[in-house]
Parts: sequence; C-alpha cells; structure tokens
Amino acid sequence: MMNGKLFPVLLLIGFIFYGCSTTKIQKEGENIPAKKSLPEQEMNIEVLKIYSWINLMPGSEPRFNISGEIKIKPENGNYTLSDLLFTQIKIKQNGKTVYFIKPTVREEGQSGEYRKLLFSTIKGLSLVPDLNPDKKVDAELVFDDDGNELKYIIQNIKIEKVY
Repeated sequence: MMNGKLFPVLLLIGFIFYGCSTTKIQKEGENIPAKKSLPEQEMNIEVLKIYSWINLMPGSEPRFNISGEIKIKPENGNYTLSDLLFTQIKIKQNGKTVYFIKPTVREEGQSGEYRKLLFSTIKGLSLVPDLNPDKKVDAELVFDDDGNELKYIIQNIKIEKVY
C-alpha cells in the first residue's frame, strides 16, 4: 500500500524539478562559445611524474617542494635537443606567479629522440602568503635554447601535505 502512494509522489517531484530547470535555446546561426583550451605549448614534453608538496614535519619550518621527471622530444627543428638548458620553474596559482625556482636538474638519459630529466627543489622554499595550499598550482618550465626562451606549462598540480 505504501509503495502505491510513494511512486506518484516521486513522479510529481521529478516533474517539478524537471519543469523548474533552466534551458538555453540555441538559435540557428548563433555562435556557440568555444571551450577554453590549453595554452599552446612551445615544446614537445612528456611528463612522466610531477609531485608538489608542503613539508609540515614537526620541528621544521613549513616549506614548498616540487619534483618531477620529464622526457623532452625534438619538435620540427624548433629547438636543438642537446643545447637545451632547464633554467627555471615558475609556480603559478590563480594566474599569479608565487615562486621562481632554479631547479636542481639531473640528466637520466639521452638519445636522438629524447632527453630524460629529473628535477627538484633542494631544501624547499619558505611558504609565501600568495600560496593557497588547498588549491592546485601550475608549473611553467622554462628552458634556454642558445638564447631563446622556451616554455612548457603543466597545469592543475595538487599540493600534498606531508606531516
């Protein structure tokens, strides 16, 4: 008997929510707004690993760290693979640069088809007020190719908290 009364009530609630929802009618010939796309990358990089964290261990000052592993691949002669120097990492949040980092870089392998690099901060960086540890960051990797600056952006990196 209870099931007999429950179904019409649920059906009525469903119609109310459906009828109250908003819709936008697209007119023929009207431009559909494009989705925001990723920025065009200046380099061909495969991100193998990326990890950022804040060291919150007792007895030490909280510090921001980032490390990663990338594979740089040649791209139509726009840069010389063997001449590239990894010079800087810019950590950005909400469109604002919060850190400029000179990374420690170690070459893990090289061939004519790629260069594999490991990078990290050494001791980490003191926390700055502009960094919200609960929001993701973007890392802009900056390279020098014989005086030409090239960039690659890694988006939406979660900041872990290490206790």
